Formats: sequence, structure tokens, C-alpha cells
Amino acid sequence: MLDALPVASPRARVGRRRPCPSPRPTPLRTVRPSLLDLRFCGDAWIVRQGDGAALYLGGFRLVGINALPLDVPSLNRQLQRARLPGGRRR
Repeated sequence: MLDALPVASPRARVGRRRPCPSPRPTPLRTVRPSLLDLRFCGDAWIVRQGDGAALYLGGFRLVGINALPLDVPSLNRQLQRARLPGGRRR
């Protein structure tokens, strides 16, 4: 007769439950983008609206400005000088 060898039962590994680690808030570095950064697509300009004016970048309104209608052309000129430095050299 054949003798059967005793089959070793595989040991079951019982894991202990550990509490889930509490989610840590990931630090986000917040940087305010500059309007003078030329990586922004589109032109920046100031448009007269209602009682004041509004600053646009591309097609997006960024902020409202308290300004007179006569201030808008000079503000646009100053904005263009700030964004595109390097005027005429003598």
C-alpha cells in the first residue's frame, strides 16, 4: 500500500489592522502671477465700463478700476510700457 505523507497545512498569515494615517494637508505654494509675465497669452488692456474701468487679459476680466474716462488711454499706455519695456535708445 501506498503511504500518504501528511500534508503540511499552509500557515495563514493574519494581519493586524492598523488605523489609516490621517491625510496630511499637502502644502501648496501659492504664487500670484504677475500681469507683466509675457507667458500669458493675449494682450492686457483697460476698458471703460460704467462708472470706472476694467482690466482685461485676453478675453478675461481681471479687476475693476476706479478711473475717469480720461484716464483710460494713459493707463493703457502705462500698461503697455510696463509689459513691453525697451523703448527707443539714443
